[in-house]
Amino acid sequence: MVDKEQAANAIVNAVVSSYGITSIYPDFPRFSNQKPGRHNNIIWPMVNGFFAKAAVAVGQYKTFDHELNSLISLALDEDKGNYGFFEIYNPYTGKPDGGYQFGENDPEHHWVSCRLQTWSATAFINMVHAGLLGFRFMPDGILFQPHLPNGIQVAELSGVRYRNARLDITIKGKGTRIKSFKLNGKQQTKAFVSSSAKGNVAVFFKNMKLSKTIFFLSVFLGSTFVQAQGNHDWANFGRYAEANKTVKQPVRAVFMGNSITEGWAGADPDFFTDNNYIGRGISGQVTSQMLVRFQADVVQLKPKAVVILAGVNDIALNNGYIAVQHIFENIVSMTELAKQHKIRVVLCSVLPAHHFPWRGEVESINQIRELNEKIKSYARENKIAFVDYYSAMVDERQGLNVKYQRDEVHPNLEGYKMMEQVVQKALSKIL
Repeated sequence: MVDKEQAANAIVNAVVSSYGITSIYPDFPRFSNQKPGRHNNIIWPMVNGFFAKAAVAVGQYKTFDHELNSLISLALDEDKGNYGFFEIYNPYTGKPDGGYQFGENDPEHHWVSCRLQTWSATAFINMVHAGLLGFRFMPDGILFQPHLPNGIQVAELSGVRYRNARLDITIKGKGTRIKSFKLNGKQQTKAFVSSSAKGNVAVFFKNMKLSKTIFFLSVFLGSTFVQAQGNHDWANFGRYAEANKTVKQPVRAVFMGNSITEGWAGADPDFFTDNNYIGRGISGQVTSQMLVRFQADVVQLKPKAVVILAGVNDIALNNGYIAVQHIFENIVSMTELAKQHKIRVVLCSVLPAHHFPWRGEVESINQIRELNEKIKSYARENKIAFVDYYSAMVDERQGLNVKYQRDEVHPNLEGYKMMEQVVQKALSKIL
């Protein structure tokens, strides 16, 4: 019913009480803070469970944390008479309260909030599964994207039945980024349990907290200015700072991107050195970060051309939610910055991705198509070279063809060789 941007705005702008989201806000006129309406402006944990899951889906983990902690406190606050999952709670006091019901000609009735309610307990279990443990059920198995809020360093869930397997899950650390994932003590490259797993399976995660910063970005005629709280190098200027000092002129082309571009320079370094190309990809980066460092890692190197491959990590919510239109606008800003400095531009389609192994809940296929169409149309209208990796590498699933992939997002060497054929045709026309 709504797109991702509308969903995120709905989550962020919702009025949430100290004890979580209420069923309806504000009160109907006949109710008040002293007499909240039944299933009106009142805490109904079933609703909180759905709201928390929606927050996870759009990357609003602060909202999720509030809902999780609120329901825990409501269920375990013996001072308020709570010990277990009640049906309904008062949003002002946190006490079990069934709410009031009355109308113009109806007598006032104050309902009791019943104990031992399975829909309230199920809402909490759903928060644990979808948010804390990050279950993402796929046709061929479970993807995991766990999240540990502040104050929770270890989470364990034992005896989880999944088809023919019994999962004992342990998560340690903080945040949402998976640093290590093991099955039965063996390190894995993907946080995934196959649907064919059998018997007891020990699942272990170690998470690494994502650094956060508040930043201000201004781009004017190729000048980029950043102010950040703290000393965190949000855009990772340091990644290529020393290498940029030793770049030999002239540079034919700089390849700007994320892990796909970074991995390319490592998988086939001869392609770059033989053609006097420079790779400036940084793993995990979104278009906002690339735009911030574009001056340092592209413009100041004075290349004849820049090849821009960006956007997949934005769609994967690596830095939180961003609409496809705004991803596109960041790519346009990089293009305009390059043109301002007389650098020729090659715009690239995002590679196909059936799903994101680290963010299984995100719908990738349609968003990638939408972004690629915007980039292609913009390139055509502005007479900019466009490279269509997508069409050359997509399979019948609308994912990355297995013969070209290291995983669902990243190419193998054969994939990079295919990309080289495609991009060289474009570069040969403008260099």
